[in-house]
Amino acid sequence: LIVCGASQPDIAKVAECGTEDGPGLQALCLRRHRQELSKPCVAELFRREQETAGDIRLNQPLVEACKEEIDSMCKGLDFGEGAVLKCLWQRSKFRTTSHFSEECRRQVRSATHRSTADYRLNYRVKSFCSQDIDTFCAEEKALVGTTPDSELVDEASGTPNSGVVLHCLKAHFAELAQKPCKDAMSHVMQVHSASWVA
Repeated sequence: LIVCGASQPDIAKVAECGTEDGPGLQALCLRRHRQELSKPCVAELFRREQETAGDIRLNQPLVEACKEEIDSMCKGLDFGEGAVLKCLWQRSKFRTTSHFSEECRRQVRSATHRSTADYRLNYRVKSFCSQDIDTFCAEEKALVGTTPDSELVDEASGTPNSGVVLHCLKAHFAELAQKPCKDAMSHVMQVHSASWVA
């Protein structure tokens, strides 16, 4: 488990992740078991997730599951800046879209949820809203910045500080100065309000 520095206690806790051999599968397995991992391992996973947030090509399970959908519905888009994930989400949220496999839909839902749980995992918000974050949400940013990453995994884990910057930006939406930031936050709000029908 190179991702976590080959920590023996972490390896023992999540032995099943050691058997994952596809690109990106080991890290996904570790993230599923993050509550069982040491704080340094969780922090390293989160750091790497931030680094790869803008390009879905670094999420091999999603790319494998959505090859046809990317080629048919998001062809020609630049893979950076979260554009392809946004495209896939917009097209997959409707159950009437017959060209989406259930596995692709599941992968897109999971990746989109992650990217809208913490601003640091959303390339567009992190890049395009930095000025507005400093203007309106400096206190929330400081709170997130002083809390260890291992304690700010995501809202689903029950940790309350993870989404405070996004909540602050939503509260100040009408005042956001940058159009790219407003566009990025519009997408976040759409995802937060979407109702996924199983």
